[in-house]
Amino acid sequence: PTTLASMAHLGQLLGSLGQLSEALFLCREALEGHRLTLGSNNATTLASLGNVAWLLHAQGQLVEAEALYREALTGYRALLGDAHPSTLACISNFAQLLQAQGNLEEAEPLCSEALAGFSSQLGIGDTDDPSTFVISPSKSEVRKGPDITQVYDVRTHD
Repeated sequence: PTTLASMAHLGQLLGSLGQLSEALFLCREALEGHRLTLGSNNATTLASLGNVAWLLHAQGQLVEAEALYREALTGYRALLGDAHPSTLACISNFAQLLQAQGNLEEAEPLCSEALAGFSSQLGIGDTDDPSTFVISPSKSEVRKGPDITQVYDVRTHD
């Protein structure tokens, strides 16, 4: 698992550097290793699944990314529940993908779910007031207040 974690972390770093092909290769390898050693219903495996989906999304491979996000979200909901931060991050990332595909009707309730969940987790804000927080579909952030004084990153790249 330490080797797989190192592989996944290097893949994430390469992705941050814009080396998406190399990152995707390493993250796919880490995902397959996690599936073999930890099983498919493991939080680390689900995080690896989300990482691969995120990289595919970044490369414009939206159909394949969608399938992986759906699998990861189903797994997170079953394993960790709807309110867990990893589940909420997956929901937010998946909503971004759906928005990129033009599937706004499916993206909107997921954005709302992520907003409500993160607002509850953070213990701040009034979820009935849409001006309190904004989930930015382009950056996957929860922002507090109109002056954007605090930004909370909701992507998960374990």
